[in-house]
Amino acid sequence: GKELKEVQHINTSLSALGDVMEALDRKASHVPYHASKLTHMLKGCLGGNSRTMMVVTVSPEIKHVQEALCALHFGKRAKHIKLDSLQSNISPNNNEERMETPEEEIKSQEKVKGKSGEIRRVLRIEQRRVQDKLALYKKSKLIDIGSSESVEDLRRNLNEMFMESDKKKE
Repeated sequence: GKELKEVQHINTSLSALGDVMEALDRKASHVPYHASKLTHMLKGCLGGNSRTMMVVTVSPEIKHVQEALCALHFGKRAKHIKLDSLQSNISPNNNEERMETPEEEIKSQEKVKGKSGEIRRVLRIEQRRVQDKLALYKKSKLIDIGSSESVEDLRRNLNEMFMESDKKKE
């Protein structure tokens, strides 16, 4: 019950992140940052004058091929997004107006601290989910990936799927 809800929230957040990335890629007038807590927290990282780097990790195990393909496809989409930096509207005359008071600076830092705590919580949930999957796999031991032929077949199939996906996009 509880784990299922957590997984649903994670999937919803990742789906919303995909929607935001798609909107950024096509330079849409509206980017749905408020569709999830994750995208709302990452709003400052995904636009404006920030530099963003995304890391995609995949499992080398055969049973995770579909998940690996989805992750790599997501990473490929992210790679093609080009963000335009915003021009600063600060002139030398209004620098004093832009300076934060110590109280405002503390509030800003507390917001950042809260956001990083939320990101850590989401990552811990994802880590638990992956650990649970690994435990299930170890219990079942259904797949023997010891043969190098099956690994090579998997690599070939993976490359073919990417080529087909690229052809469909074009």
